[in-house]
Amino acid sequence: MYIVDRENGLRMRALTRLLGAAPPSGCRLVDRLQVLGFVERQPCPDSRREVTLSVTHADRKHLAQLRERRDQLLIQTLDSIEPWPPDTTSVATSISAPQPLLPSRSGSGHDRPDKY
Repeated sequence: MYIVDRENGLRMRALTRLLGAAPPSGCRLVDRLQVLGFVERQPCPDSRREVTLSVTHADRKHLAQLRERRDQLLIQTLDSIEPWPPDTTSVATSISAPQPLLPSRSGSGHDRPDKY
């Protein structure tokens, strides 16, 4: 529905290509959306064999509600994330902690792998 809303007057063939779906699958999807009252098919103005798709008023309203809910969830999620790093001590600790795991540069020859 988002694609059809964004590309009002989209041809059915273009929709199936954008979805990466086989034409029969795209057609069944549009059939279901049309039964729900979200999509309308119109004859294509320059090709009698094709149809164009547009969203209905009900679909625009439904999509607006979905987008609003998505935005609310995104804001809630972002608000729940603790700021990182909480203080400068955490940064210093995280930078210095991995150093003991680094190979030594003692010249023993074990600091470089033979093969990559």
